[in-house]
Amino acid sequence: MADTILSGDCELAWASGFFDGEGYVGIRLYQTRTGRTYHALTVQIGQKVRAPLDEFLRTVGHGKVVYKGARRGFLYTTASKQAAEVLGLLVPYLRVKREVAEIALRFQKTMNVHYQGSFGKGVPSKVVQARQEFREQIMTMNQAN
Repeated sequence: MADTILSGDCELAWASGFFDGEGYVGIRLYQTRTGRTYHALTVQIGQKVRAPLDEFLRTVGHGKVVYKGARRGFLYTTASKQAAEVLGLLVPYLRVKREVAEIALRFQKTMNVHYQGSFGKGVPSKVVQARQEFREQIMTMNQAN
């Protein structure tokens, strides 16, 4: 059987279906050595076999595939702006994870803003609170699925 070369839209539809079934969207909370905390959008897919992850990566153009050991297999992962770019490509085709992806994209917009006059002062508390609310929404949605 000959390999089929998929068109761009068809490839994105395939990648979205794969992500709908196997993918994960999250917002991680990190703490620096100085005690500051920050949020980061993450997109991941775990598989025992590497090939579909490599195909997903080729289709979306961002991220990496890493080996996590014999028990865990392989992990496609990307974060922050690149994760948002991946979700932006997938959203038109997503069915199961569309709402969580849209929340993640709204979260990422808060990360792309420079807060005038805040140099050295950090992010305004209302923005940090909004980011935490996005994180909690996504956590709740992930637990329901």
